[in-house]
Amino acid sequence: MTRLKILLLLMVLLFAGCIPQWVKTQGLYTNSGQKYSVEPPWGWMMLKGQSLLVSKDGIWLESIIVGRDDIKYKFKNTKKKIVKDMLPEEVAQVLIDDLSSDKDIKSFEILENNPVKISCMPGFKLFYIVSDKEGLKKKGIQYGFLYENWIYSIAYSGTDWHYFDKGLSNFEAMVRSFRFLPAGDCGGIEGEELITIQQAPQVPLAAPSSEVPKPAQAKAKAVNYAEYYRYLYKTISSAVKRPKGAGTGTINLSIILKKDGTLEDTKILDGSSEDQLLRDAVINTIRGLSPFEVFPEDIQELSKVFTVTLEFRQR
Repeated sequence: MTRLKILLLLMVLLFAGCIPQWVKTQGLYTNSGQKYSVEPPWGWMMLKGQSLLVSKDGIWLESIIVGRDDIKYKFKNTKKKIVKDMLPEEVAQVLIDDLSSDKDIKSFEILENNPVKISCMPGFKLFYIVSDKEGLKKKGIQYGFLYENWIYSIAYSGTDWHYFDKGLSNFEAMVRSFRFLPAGDCGGIEGEELITIQQAPQVPLAAPSSEVPKPAQAKAKAVNYAEYYRYLYKTISSAVKRPKGAGTGTINLSIILKKDGTLEDTKILDGSSEDQLLRDAVINTIRGLSPFEVFPEDIQELSKVFTVTLEFRQR
């Protein structure tokens, strides 16, 4: 939503007499209806409603939004829906597709797309830079997870030139304070620390797939799904090389692996860069990397689909 649209919405609410009051944050906030508690940065301003809105210097400069939405919601730009049993990285991909298809956005760049654990819930983290048609450039981070028929979200955005970095540590502390309620719904591990799986650094791109070293295949080194996805992402992102003359952009991949780590199929998904040099380099590298590690015990399927997003940027 552009600044103009937000301003018009606030004016409508104001004249309707239904804008709630901003209050100063002073500790733990609990939303029993939406089954979570969180501790906003002390002394910031908070607006309570269907979603929790928190800001220090003004919503145009930085803002944190915490809330949940029904997964039946159809995204306005792509008309896609979230399916109840989707994996976290699949949900993240739906959000990426919708953001990148927004006509009000001039440019959209993914910096990080990784699985995380939020309180006790397996989820995702997106980190991106976006510019609207009015020329406003912002950085944004969105954490999220699915529970029953709901998608929970903790999102932060700030102007790229100062305020994002200024409030980032406060936002991350707020995410670490997030607790899903009640503890019984977390399998007795309420209070577990947020685990963030960091993106492997982008490496210069350009080696033929035949030169890509294959990983050792003695046994599964990852002990669970999250570790396996982390291994898969780092293995691919560190091996793919951008050929000389190739452009920049995002490549979204679907990778089907068999239980023994053998590559069954891979394809590039809609919304990816059309640069053929990039597309060929990614596909050839993945084929050269196969076989990957065998699945850990908690992946029971004989074959499984993984989605991976790779971002290629100029250095």
